[in-house]
Amino acid sequence: MTSTGIEDEKCRVSLFDGTNYHAWKFRMEILLDDKKLLPYVTQKVTYEALPEESFENAVARARIVFANNLNQEKDKACKKEFVARVADSHLEYLHGKETAFDMWESLRRVFERQSLATKNRIKRFLESLRADPK
Repeated sequence: MTSTGIEDEKCRVSLFDGTNYHAWKFRMEILLDDKKLLPYVTQKVTYEALPEESFENAVARARIVFANNLNQEKDKACKKEFVARVADSHLEYLHGKETAFDMWESLRRVFERQSLATKNRIKRFLESLRADPK
């Protein structure tokens, strides 16, 4: 590990086990940004349609095929980063998802909602303590 690299001990992304989602998410965003993969979780990757076969379209076709293949490879790399950093007990949220974006959204939907529910429960509890005249 280098002292300036993203794999620095302070920036290490530990396995996500269902706790501390926001810290894990932040670290993952930094890691993915460093690896130029962040766009693959912030927006759904779309693939360009190929033009019909003709000599005039050969260059355009080759460019589109190259871009589509590059997007597929980067999306695949991003998915590998998720699988490597999510505990086995939470892989069910990633399994069967087609893209890295779908994986990210699956985790977000489950764990941001749980985090918000927990915050609301704590807030109500604290308000009940304040209202209790004891």
